[in-house]
Amino acid sequence: MRRILVIPLALGLAAAVGYGMLRLAERPPYLKEMVVAGGVALVATLAAALPALRNRHSAQPVVMQVSLYSSTIHMVLTLVLAVAIALLFRIRAQLPIALWLLWFYWVSLAALAWVLISVIRAAPPANASGAQK
Repeated sequence: MRRILVIPLALGLAAAVGYGMLRLAERPPYLKEMVVAGGVALVATLAAALPALRNRHSAQPVVMQVSLYSSTIHMVLTLVLAVAIALLFRIRAQLPIALWLLWFYWVSLAALAWVLISVIRAAPPANASGAQK
C-alpha cells in the first residue's frame, strides 16, 4: 500500500519544480490554477489506482487488464474533472490552468505507471493462483 504514496510525492515535486521554473523565468506562477490542476490530477490518479490496488492479489493477467483500465480511468477522469471545474467555477485564466493540467497530467501518468508496474510485478503468476491454461 505504500506504493500509492509515490503519486502525491510526484505531484508535490512537480508543483515545486513548476513553481520554481516560473519564478526563474520571472513569470507569474498562477498559484490558484496550480492548486486546482494539482487537485484534479491527484484525485484522478488516486481514483485510477484503486482498481489495480484492490485486485493486487489476483493473477498477473487479471492485474494487467485492470491496470489497463486504470490508465483509461486516469485519462477520462482527468478530462471530466478539468472540464467540470472549468465550467463550474468559470476560471478566467484558461491558458495557465490548461498548462498546469498538462504538466500534472504527464507527471501523474508517470507516477501511476510506476505504481501499476510495481503492482503487476508483485502479483502472483497465473499458475500459482490456480488459473486454468
